[in-house]
Amino acid sequence: KEVIKKLNELYKRAMEGSDPEAQSQLAEMYVSGQGVKQNTDKAMEWYQRAFPRVPFQIINPLFNRGVLKKINELYKHATEENDPEAQSQLAEMYANGQGVKQDMERAREWYQRAFPKVPFEDITPPVNRENLKKLNELYKRATEDNDPEAQSELGEMYANGQDVKQNHKK
Repeated sequence: KEVIKKLNELYKRAMEGSDPEAQSQLAEMYVSGQGVKQNTDKAMEWYQRAFPRVPFQIINPLFNRGVLKKINELYKHATEENDPEAQSQLAEMYANGQGVKQDMERAREWYQRAFPKVPFEDITPPVNRENLKKLNELYKRATEDNDPEAQSELGEMYANGQDVKQNHKK
């Protein structure tokens, strides 16, 4: 009886007010079969209403509400606000398959948005955000500011193969 009361309340909030919290709770109930017949298609419908920015074709099947909220927020900041931090977090999630299906091509796209100065063809795995932030800043200082210290540091990184492919010509 308590479950039915909760379901009625959630449906009312989800349908009338477009309440993402209620919509995602309904989705989780359909995923787990709690109080309703388990139905992943219905769960996806409710998740898509709750998190409209999430491209669900890329979501790891073991998703949960917390991960979806985070991905939805990151997509909002990455696309609407062009936020490099959100872009690099999305890239890292794709690179490592955290909450989304691992996809190195999508990871590279998001990393390139976040760090436009870095020549990604020179990057050696494993890739991490902190190294890319540093490289992006060095490239910016070396190319835009003609900073000899940044140019020297980049030269050493290429000579030693540190975070980039070794290249004695660069």
